[in-house]
Amino acid sequence: TYTWDFDDGTDPIEGRQIQHRFSDDGVFTVTVTVTDGDGGSAQRTAEITVGNVDPLLLLFDGPERVAEGSEFRFLTIASDVPNDTLTYRWELEDGPTREGLDETQVTHTYPDNGVFTVTLTIRDEDGGSVTESRELEVFNVAPTIIEIIGDFSGDEGEELGWSARATDPGDDELTYAWAFGDSNDPNDVEFGRDVTHVYDEAGIYTLTLTVTDDDSGSVTVTRTINVGTAGPSISRLDGPTDGLEAQALTFTITATDPT
Repeated sequence: TYTWDFDDGTDPIEGRQIQHRFSDDGVFTVTVTVTDGDGGSAQRTAEITVGNVDPLLLLFDGPERVAEGSEFRFLTIASDVPNDTLTYRWELEDGPTREGLDETQVTHTYPDNGVFTVTLTIRDEDGGSVTESRELEVFNVAPTIIEIIGDFSGDEGEELGWSARATDPGDDELTYAWAFGDSNDPNDVEFGRDVTHVYDEAGIYTLTLTVTDDDSGSVTVTRTINVGTAGPSISRLDGPTDGLEAQALTFTITATDPT
């Protein structure tokens, strides 16, 4: 009878030729005992070094492209020999590093566009590891104009004003450019969230607002402005405050008209 003891906590195995799998790395003393039917026995030992096996990465899943300001998720599945405990380490370029026994997935939001590297390293308790990286493209998103408030009708010569509010999903700086529709020069614009303008003539004009982020993403909206004809305005009336019957009295009036 041939009895094998593998020094790894498993039950002995009998047989002249056997197979055995060690569930963890280490140095083990293998002992074989040969016994005959008359009670005689012989024993021999051998030392065997079992090396560690690196973890096996089965799944590394996540998007290739996401919008700036949008949350994304990467997840992984890995395996190793039964007795090894795995630690997961995520390194996000220009972002956080997260590490732990249960960190099989990671979420993050990039506030600006660019190309970033996501690196995953999985380690077992014996120093074995596997590392893989993926590139993630974060693309720019144009701003959104939330509202325009102000004067959408008025008179010629009257100062009209408008105010706008826009948002951007990233942390981009926004530029507000206004065209008032009474100029043939495309570069005749005013900048700022709040602007004023005077139309010299009555008519219907198109007010155009373009909001641009610092990555050249832009959005444009228009509003119609109705400018009416303003009547004359009396600024002064001069003349006597008393007189006699049959006396010619002189009066002078001062008036203006925007046209």
